[in-house]
Amino acid sequence: MKILMVTNGESECCPDAEVLKERGMLVYTCNDAIAEDMVVELSPDVVLVNPNVPSAGITKAYHKLLRHFKIPVVYTLAEDEQYLVNIRNKANKLVKLVTDNILDSIRNSVNIQIANKYRVRIA
Repeated sequence: MKILMVTNGESECCPDAEVLKERGMLVYTCNDAIAEDMVVELSPDVVLVNPNVPSAGITKAYHKLLRHFKIPVVYTLAEDEQYLVNIRNKANKLVKLVTDNILDSIRNSVNIQIANKYRVRIA
């Protein structure tokens, strides 16, 4: 599984990236200024937006990713150590849910993606 981590600072990305790499996932990182280009180039399965400090640039990148791509986008809410999972359902409506760890956020986004692809319902 390919994960793209978008951040506005290198240091905040590392712990989550290491957890994912330990689980056998390919993790790529970039800053918010080139996020869209990296999504086009890499075609990741999931994008994790992991801001060092909330800023206009990272927020703008996050909303562009939600608008322009139909892949799961997970936003890290660092102050609460929670992850906001965003994915489009088969009716192209945005589905949002909150998880309390990075692995659950990936698992939930992939489960929704699979359900959409095969038109199955998950509980």
